[in-house]
Amino acid sequence: MENNLVENFLKQTQKNIILDTNIFLLLLIGLEDKNIIKKMKPTKMFSPDDFEKLKSLISQYKTIRTTPHILTEFSNLNNKKYYYREKLFNRFYFLINRGYLIEESVDISKIISDEKTTLLGIADIGMKILSSEKDYGVITADLELYLILSSKNIPCLNFNHLIN
Repeated sequence: MENNLVENFLKQTQKNIILDTNIFLLLLIGLEDKNIIKKMKPTKMFSPDDFEKLKSLISQYKTIRTTPHILTEFSNLNNKKYYYREKLFNRFYFLINRGYLIEESVDISKIISDEKTTLLGIADIGMKILSSEKDYGVITADLELYLILSSKNIPCLNFNHLIN
């Protein structure tokens, strides 16, 4: 089943993807040190093997798209008390400077006018709008977001289906 999920997702999303915040954090933390994935609060539900699956999956894409809202969540979740805070920001800067991570904005008036904003929140609705307007795929571990995107025929991969 895992291979079919990935193959279908890859066919639907040939150019660009958006990573939900926790998946983005898994990427950054794993790139820095796979051994701390389980020790960091935002990624404690993931393992080093999960990071390897993510890395393999995203290697199929030229770029990752993100929004200011995802980046704000990343910054807020990259807690000041974490020893790796600066290193994670350096990984983030590296991805930006290499042109692999590209930020795109979604007008806030579109976000707040979406009927699901109060259910999902600003960052998730921004992903929903951006992915539907630009035909980007989304990788998430958030079941509610996954179900809503799937119901709108937006290419979406529930990362939990790959790791469980």
